[in-house]
This record gives sequence, structure tokens and C-alpha cells, in this order.
Amino acid sequence: MRKLIFLGFILAYFICALNLQNSSAAPQNVNSDANINNNGKNDGLKFKADVTLTVGNNDSVNSNANVDGVVTTVGDGTGTVTFNGNSATNGNFGASGGGLKQINADGGAAKTVSFNGNIFASILNFGGNGTVTLADTNDLTGTVATSTDNKGKLTFLGSSNVSGDVGASGMILNQINADGAGNTVAFGGDVFANTLNFGADGTVSIADSKNLTAEITTSSGGTGTLTFLGDSTVSGKVGASGTSLLQVNANGIGKNVNFNNNVFANTLNFGADGTVTMANNRDIEAVVTTSTDNTGTLTFSGGNSTVTGDLGALGAALKKINADGTKLILKGNAVATNLNFGADGTVTMGLNKDFTGAITTSADNTGTLTFNGKSDITGNVGTAAAALKKISIDGANKVVRFVGDVFAKALDFSTDNTVRIADGYNLNSPVTTSATNTGTLTFQGATTTGGDMGTLSGNLLAEVNFNGATSLGHNIAATTTTVKSGSTVTLSKDITAEGDFTLASAADSILDLGENTLTLTGSGIYSQKNTSQLKLGVSGTNSGSIVASGNASVKAGSVLDIIVNSYVPNNTSFKIIDGAGGAGVNVPTTINSNNPTMYTFSASTDGADLTITAARVNEFNNIAGNGNSSGAGAALESAGAAGATGDMLNVLNAFDSMPVDQASQTLNTLTPTVDGGITTTSFNSLNEFVGTVMNRLENTMTALFGGSSAQTGVSTGSDSVKDNSVWAQGYGAYAHQGKRGLSNGYDARLWGTTVGYDRPIRNDNFLFGLSGGYSEGRVNSKDYGARTNIASYSTSLYGGYQHPLKPYYFESAISFALNEYHGSRYTFDRIANASYDGQQYGFYFGGGRTYKAGKFEITPNASLRYSRLHLDSYDETDAGSLNLHVESQNYNLLQTGIGAKIARAFKSTLGIFTPEFHFKWLYDFMGQRQSAISNFAGGGGAFATDGYRPPKNSYNAGAKITLLTRKNVSLSLNYDYEGKENYYSHTGVLEVRIPF
Repeated sequence: MRKLIFLGFILAYFICALNLQNSSAAPQNVNSDANINNNGKNDGLKFKADVTLTVGNNDSVNSNANVDGVVTTVGDGTGTVTFNGNSATNGNFGASGGGLKQINADGGAAKTVSFNGNIFASILNFGGNGTVTLADTNDLTGTVATSTDNKGKLTFLGSSNVSGDVGASGMILNQINADGAGNTVAFGGDVFANTLNFGADGTVSIADSKNLTAEITTSSGGTGTLTFLGDSTVSGKVGASGTSLLQVNANGIGKNVNFNNNVFANTLNFGADGTVTMANNRDIEAVVTTSTDNTGTLTFSGGNSTVTGDLGALGAALKKINADGTKLILKGNAVATNLNFGADGTVTMGLNKDFTGAITTSADNTGTLTFNGKSDITGNVGTAAAALKKISIDGANKVVRFVGDVFAKALDFSTDNTVRIADGYNLNSPVTTSATNTGTLTFQGATTTGGDMGTLSGNLLAEVNFNGATSLGHNIAATTTTVKSGSTVTLSKDITAEGDFTLASAADSILDLGENTLTLTGSGIYSQKNTSQLKLGVSGTNSGSIVASGNASVKAGSVLDIIVNSYVPNNTSFKIIDGAGGAGVNVPTTINSNNPTMYTFSASTDGADLTITAARVNEFNNIAGNGNSSGAGAALESAGAAGATGDMLNVLNAFDSMPVDQASQTLNTLTPTVDGGITTTSFNSLNEFVGTVMNRLENTMTALFGGSSAQTGVSTGSDSVKDNSVWAQGYGAYAHQGKRGLSNGYDARLWGTTVGYDRPIRNDNFLFGLSGGYSEGRVNSKDYGARTNIASYSTSLYGGYQHPLKPYYFESAISFALNEYHGSRYTFDRIANASYDGQQYGFYFGGGRTYKAGKFEITPNASLRYSRLHLDSYDETDAGSLNLHVESQNYNLLQTGIGAKIARAFKSTLGIFTPEFHFKWLYDFMGQRQSAISNFAGGGGAFATDGYRPPKNSYNAGAKITLLTRKNVSLSLNYDYEGKENYYSHTGVLEVRIPF
């Protein structure tokens, strides 16, 4: 082994570098008690082999030796320098990529090795309990170790970077000092030390995924900044009470800093959106801030924790505070987007401290929020799906105000405090109190209750106050409940209240019962002050009411507002206040109705109770414009009085809500159509059918006598009239009825066909035949859109007689028709449909005599017609309660006719043309109007509907032209006009006769 030994105080001036080398494989030692000075030579002190340079005397604590120059090595991890005492260096030790193997600070507790240069060494090791200092802007590349646990002090005099771990688990340094004011010491590895101390107001940063195992202290309170660049765990206490750090920063985005002990700092700041997690039973004595709004999550894992300072600020709110099974006390104001109970714990707000943000819970019925004094909570508390377990009001004579919706399983007053719910927010929680007459609950504006307030037959709240539009759906147990000025309290169901219930003396203090009942139990008094308003709904025989076990007080100067929600029968009475006794109930001088055109109300009192009675100002039968609609109105009133329900009740309510004029007009739509269109068209259908038969007989009878009108050129006894004949006629008609009586009239169209067979008998003086026909009619009423289609199937036996010597004839027919009716009508806001049948019976007798006047034939004639129409009863469909059941109807027609016709025959190549003109005056002895007895499907009595009385006189005028071919085939075309007062019709008939 070779050794280079320096004994004594030697100052060497090297013209070239000092090289330490050894040809042998084993490390060599170089010992020196003297200063080593390179005198500024660039090559410095260089290890060319793995030897050890020992500076200072191991045996003498007073020996001092310095190294003035750069210390390098021929290869990375080569060369060891050991300092046994106080030493100072002035130059780098090693270099990047060429670091020493090890530097040892083996001096005792009083020894210090001062480095004024960068250190590149695999290990800087404390062999004793000495101190190593690193000058400003110098870095330490390598790990720092100690040979003995809790030995060695590492001091940074300025800004430095430490690349490797400092200390190790079980072998921690005694102390790390950051003594550079305004400087930063950046640790790139884990740090293990008994203490990390800020000797001046500087900064220590911990790299991502590196941990700090040390107590962090400061020599002067309010100095020192500790910054975490990513995930870290801090095992020791940070700062101390009275000597807190200036600031702790959590600057890692998405990273988590775990503190296993208390944190004392002026500020704990989130420089990025990361997380700070406090271990069980650990506190924060710091103001918690964030550099960006809605950034930073603060998590408390369990046990008991306290935060002394404010958390977040307006405009710079924390993102989230997690109370995960902890009992957390917030002694400062807190502003966070969300405070969440991750497990069942407690958060207590400090005295006069507020919280801004949403308070939630991860599981329903989890988390308790406690208030020890005055607090404002601005934000929702809980949700409908995940309500808090409890809100506890514990301070004395303090006010807790919620500016947000509150969802909790219970809100409890343990002492006499006040809870206020801000305007527009709801309290979705039952409210209880630990002692009766304790706790005041005040709703400051519009709200909907979400739980019982107080406990019936248990502990009563001191007060419940309403100051805005309130939907009350829960019971109240309070010594005093007051509806304040500017408040409308509306019951959403039957409510029970224990204690006094008072309407304040103000016009805008309103209690709206609807049709619900407010029941006051115990000895509570209901008080309705002057100018206050009691509003209630009525429908049928139901109404809102107040039932008090104690006395009631109603001032005459108060107001009663009655809302008619549904049809109320005339003279129906309602007891709206039912007091226990006394004489305090007066009749309000002002009683309003929401529908004064239909209802007015009177009131009476016996001193304890208040009763109102309804009067229908305009009953439907009284506002009707005519007798028919009056009958329908009376039926509606009857249905209402009998307790109408369902659709009929809806109809009654709709009529009640209409203006009187509109209701009067609408009543007209409820009656069956009796404009005469159906009966007249039915009679016309049979008359046209019989008319075709009589037309056939008249033509034939005239021909048998030798006339020309039907079979001109065919003489008496001719073979032609002896033939069997088959004939057919088609006809169509249009009728118009103008306005008459209450009806606006109708238009009707009719078309049909008739076929027949006949033959002469008894010397051709008699003609008998059988006919059948089908017709369709359509009646379009101008009364509310009624429409009816009529299909008629008719048959007839007919016969005629022509005197063989004299020119007169007789004709007769009996007929029967089966009718089918399909109708619809507009009623109210719907369309009623009906299908029913009818039958008609008819008899006709007529005759005439023909006179010749040159080439003209003049035939006076007379007739008698009787017809009976029966309409079956029917039930309408599709109109709900307004469907009518209409009783069967019977109508009779007895009509005489007197007239004449004139005809003349003309021969042509086609045959014989015979034009004819005719006129007849008609008189109906019956003149029956159409009428119906009906009743509504929805109830009510039967009522009659009568149409106008038709005129008895009418006239018929027309013309006909007939062609008789040479083969005795005849064609005729006939037109008739019938007129009477407000009525006219046009009819056309085409006949074809073929003999065989």
C-alpha cells in the first residue's frame, strides 16, 4: 500500500496538478493536517485512482484543514474525501458524470465542513454528529446519509438543488436547515430528518412522488415556505403554535399531499388543482387558499380535526372539502364549491362563521351539520336523493340563515336559536326541538315546506313565521304561528297546528285554505286580524275550513275571499270556522267571490262559528234565452244539485266560468234539433214515392178514357192499356226552410227511385199495381251544425178506376216505409252522434175529371193524404255526459189538395209529345211542430224541446212533358215547386214505362 502523508502545516504551491494515484488494486489513504492549496492551477486536485484523502487530524478536534481548489476524479464514483474536523472548501467536488465515490463528514458535533462549490458524489455521509453547509447557488448531486440515526446537520445558506434522498428510514439526519432568506432549496428525493428548520424566510420544495419525514419548524414565526410539487406524504408536524410557517403550497395538478400531523402556517395554498389530505385527528392552523377559483380539494380522513383559519374566498373558492367520517370543526369562514360527507361524520361551524357552497353527502342519511352560533349558509344543503342525517342548532340566541334549499332527515334546536330560510328556498326536513317553546323558524319569502315543524303533543317550537308565498303541506307545533304582512300561506292538504295561529293585521296577510281543513289542537287560538284575508275554496258541498279546539277570533274588518272551484248548488251552506266557544267571531264586512256573475255569498255567526251560504245569481234556466234552452238549463241545475261528478261536473264548471251571454248561447246547443227538417224530409220522402205512383195512375186513367196526356193515340180498349206494365221513376228534390221561430232553418236534399208493376182488369176500368222504392235524404240544419242522413225503404199497393163512359177517375194507395236515421249535432264543445229507426204509414185517395177544350185537356182534381211518422227512441254517443236520451216521437199529416192541370198533345216523328202544367193548393189539418222529450246521460231531469209550428197552407205548381213512342214506350219528365211561408222546394221526376 502506498500512502501520501502530510504532517504539519504545509502550504504547497504546485506548478502542475496534484495527482493521487496508486498502481495497486487496493484503495490508498492520503492523510493531511495541512491546507491543500492548488494556487489557482486549473488541473486542481485529481483522483486518478480509488484512494482516500483524509483532511484534518482524527485525533485532534482543534486541527483545521482546508481544501482550496477543484476536486475531480478520473472516473465517476471514484475517490473518497473524508473530513475529520472543521474544514472549508472553495471549489467543486466532482463534476456531472464524474462524481466522487463518497464524501465523509466525520467530525463531531462542533465540527463543520463548509462547501463553497457544487458537490457531485454518490454519497455525502455524516460519520459523526457534525454539520455540512452548502453555499448559495451550489447544488448537491447525490444522496445524503448518516452512519448513526439522528446524527448530522445539513445546512443550506442559499438556493440549492439536492438530487438524491436525504437520510433514510431508520437512519435519519438530525437536522436540515434552510437558512437562506428569499432562497429556495429544492429536494429531488425523499427527505428523512428529525427536523427541517427554516432559519430564514426561504422556500423548501419537495419533488413529485417524494416524501418528507421530519418535523418542519421555523426559527421565527411567519417565515418559511414549504412547497410540494406533486404527490407527497409529510409525517411530521408542520410548524408549531406560535411559530407557524409563512406558507405551505400544494402545487401538483391532480396530485395529493398527505399530512400525517398538524399543519401550522399563515397560509395553506393550492397552487394547482390538487388534493391535501389530513390524517386522523390532525388539525390545520392556517388560512386555506387557492390561486384559481374552484381549485383544490381538502380531505379529512377521520377522527377529530379543526381548521382554524378561513377556507377559500369569494372568487377564489376551493373545489371541494371532504369530511370522510371525521368530526371537523371549521373555525373560519369557508368558501368551497362543495363540502361533502364521504362517510357519517360531523362538521361544526364556528361562532359567527359562514359557509358558501353546496353541502352534500355521498349516501342518504349521512352527515351531521352543527352550528355553535350565528352563521350564513349560502348554497344548497343535501339533495332530495341524498339528505343529510341531521342539522343541529346548538348556539344560544343566535341566527342561522340558509340561502339555499335544505334536505335533511332532521333539523333540531338544542337551544333557543333562530333558523331563517331565505326567499325562494325550501326546508325539506322535519324540525324538532329538545325543549318546548324553544327555537324560532322563520321563512323569509316564497317557500314550500318539507317536513313537520315541531312535534304535535310533544315539544313545541317557540315561533314559526311566514313572510312570503308559502305552500304549507306539513303540520305545525309552535307556541305561535304567524302569517306576516306580505305573506300568503296556501295549504296543500289538511293541516294540524298546535298553538296559536295568527293572521297579522295587514291586507297582504293571507291564509289560503283551498278546500282543505286547518285543525287547531290544544288550547290554541285562531286570530284573524283587521284587514287580513282568509281565502277558501268551495265546490259542491265541500269547502275549506278551520276547526279550533280553542276559541276563534275574527275581526269584522278582515276580508273573506271565496273561490268557487266547482259547481255549487243554490243555497248551499258551509261552516268555515268552527270554534270551541266564546263570542269573538264576527262577520267580515267584505266578502268577495271570484265569480260574482254566478255566485254571491252571505255569512252568519253565533259568536263561535262562521257560516257562509251560496246564492246562484244566474241559474242556467234563468239565463237561457228561450224555453227550450231553459229546460236544458234546469236539467243541468238538477244534475248539479244531485251531486254531479266526472264529465257532467266539468260541464257545469265550464258553464259557470263563461260570461252570461256566452253561457246563454251555449245552452242552445244542448237541446235536440227540432227544426222540422227530419219530419218534413221523412214526409216528403214518402210523399214523393206515393206521388210517382199517383202520377202513373193519373196518366193511365186519362188514357183509358181516351185522353192524350199519358197515352195519346191509344184508344179505349186498345191493346196497349191491356198490357202488363213495368215502369220506373227517378226523382230528386231540394228543400229550403228559412228562419222560423227559434230555428235558423235547414237545407234538405232528397233523391230516390220507384219501380212498379201493374195491369188493367175488369174491362180495363180498373188498374192495380205494386210498387217499391228507395230514397236517401240529407238534412243540413242551420242550428248548430246538425246533420242527418235518412235512408228510406218504401212499398205501396195502388189502384185506380176510370169510368167507362164518363171522363172521371179515382186513385188510391196505401204505403209503408222503413226509415234509418244517422245524425250528428254540435253540442257544447263536442259532437253527439245518433242512429235510430223510424216507420211511416200512408194512405192516399184522389180523383179528377177531364174536360176537352179544343186540343187542350183540362183536369180538375182533388186529393186527401194521411201519413203517420214514428221515430224510435235513441241514445246519443260520443258526447259524454251531454249525450241525450230522446224519447220516441209520433207525427201525423192530414192534407187535402185541390187543383187542376192542363195538357195538349203534339205529334212528331219520334212519337207524341204532351206538355202539361198543373197547380194544387194544399192544406194540412194537423200542422204539427217537431218536439222531443230528452234527458242528459250525466243526470238531471227530463226536459221538452219544441220546434216552430209549420204553416198549414201551401201550394204546388209544376210542369211535365211526356213522350209516347210508336212502340208504346213512354218517357216523362216532371217538375214541381212547392211553396209556403218561409219554405220552398224543387222536385224533378223522370218516368220510364215499358209495356209487355
